[in-house]
Amino acid sequence: MRENKVLRHAIAIVVMEAEGVLRAAADARERALGPENADTLYNLGILLQQAQRLDEAIACYDKALKLNPSLKEASEGLKRVS
Repeated sequence: MRENKVLRHAIAIVVMEAEGVLRAAADARERALGPENADTLYNLGILLQQAQRLDEAIACYDKALKLNPSLKEASEGLKRVS
């Protein structure tokens, strides 16, 4: 249930930033990330990658791996964008 809420926030971030609503997007990002969570960061990395915001996607994948070094999906995501 929590992951669905986080995913909705992450999608809202990308949409708002695409529309140029930077302040609201920054607030949504903070709410989405909440407590540091490797899965959340991995999911946000996917969305950022799809939006061609590769530097931010890489940062999310890196941070996810620091929190959970065994998160194979984040490692694979990092390989796709690096």
